[in-house]
Amino acid sequence: MSAYREANLTALVQNYNSFTAVRHPYARIVSAYKNKIVDQKDQTFIKKGNLDKIREHFGDLSFESFIKNVLMEYRNGNINGHWARYTDRYGAYRISESCDFP
Repeated sequence: MSAYREANLTALVQNYNSFTAVRHPYARIVSAYKNKIVDQKDQTFIKKGNLDKIREHFGDLSFESFIKNVLMEYRNGNINGHWARYTDRYGAYRISESCDFP
């Protein structure tokens, strides 16, 4: 790598900031409920028998039953992207200011 390019990369790394804009968790779960239960737009979710499973476990397709199902799935390790933590989905991390780059 040329000295010029290496110097530019070093300057970039030393002055680099990154951020992520995220939706509020409540807005995310309401959006998932609307998409999967109210509007029934997620055909994969439906074809997998999830509507029947929620009814079977919790009696209806209310928002409360949906939340209970999400929590049950989460505890069982089945995490849908709608309600997965952003750090789990995107591997977000914080770089320490004392970190040395090669």
